[in-house]
Amino acid sequence: MNKHFIKMFILTLSLIKSITCHGQDHFNGLGESAIALKYSNSKSYQAQFSLRSRYFLYQNNEVSYKQQQFDAFHYSTLQLNNKNRLGLGIYYRQRDFLEMGSNEFRLAQQYIHKSKISRFQLGHRLRTEQRFLDTKTIFRQRYRLKFDFPIIGSTLENGEPYFIAALEGLLSLSESQPAEIDQRATAQLGIQFNKSLKIRAGLEYRLEAINVLNNTYLFLLSSAVINI
Repeated sequence: MNKHFIKMFILTLSLIKSITCHGQDHFNGLGESAIALKYSNSKSYQAQFSLRSRYFLYQNNEVSYKQQQFDAFHYSTLQLNNKNRLGLGIYYRQRDFLEMGSNEFRLAQQYIHKSKISRFQLGHRLRTEQRFLDTKTIFRQRYRLKFDFPIIGSTLENGEPYFIAALEGLLSLSESQPAEIDQRATAQLGIQFNKSLKIRAGLEYRLEAINVLNNTYLFLLSSAVINI
């Protein structure tokens, strides 16, 4: 995995250099670190509690560290059958004390459909969100297509790596501003140490408000998922 992380870091620097050399004034590079706790008391119900930190690594054409926000959120998921799930979420974002913008409270509803083709697992997710900020409310609709697979063999075993990729489109609606369209592409490598612990690291490329401002972001992601 060390080789994978080195390659990922080199790719990150290459992308930053390529994007900034083409004169995009709205480019930012950020890091995002998270830890998630998953709990199941039955085969049909799962709860997830997550903490996440987001920080700038590249901003205003300079490499520097600056904390942007802290997030805390919870999702409850009801498994209808082997392929279909429904979920409800609650989310809180803290930016005010960092002087980085408005705090946010969010409600979310989602439907997930999963299927498996050979060693590949495909996932479709439809999510709606109501984002309550200090001065406005945003209604956002999201669709994500995700696939993952074990890198070694046909099934994921303890101590082995796996790969995750996702494409997502987002539409945000608000009375106080024009509709905004976002696009996201994510690629991550992970290791399942055992049934209780997975770690992941990768990149996410975002195009935000592409119909208005066309802001561009590159995220360096890292996370740990713990099943309790």
